Amino acid sequence: MHAVRYAPAPRLPDAAIRQRLTGTGVYAIDVDAGGQIGDVRVVRSAGHKILDDAAVEALRKWIFRPRTVYKLTLSITFTGDSTTVGRPQ
Repeated sequence: MHAVRYAPAPRLPDAAIRQRLTGTGVYAIDVDAGGQIGDVRVVRSAGHKILDDAAVEALRKWIFRPRTVYKLTLSITFTGDSTTVGRPQ
């Protein structure tokens, strides 16, 4: 059984696509006992605020099964027109 109930990938803003911004950031997530996101922090920037903002916005929407995850650190790679969420660290 997976701990993740809902995990939308970051949506790249049009400006990031036009500028062909790329980078990999690392983000830390705190999850409450109910599976809701309590806090999201940028551990290592993807190199562009617009990319970090897209990652944080998406991660704040994630939902986990209650009492399965409390902290999570993961990477997100932005390749100019798509995103890849890496395995938890």
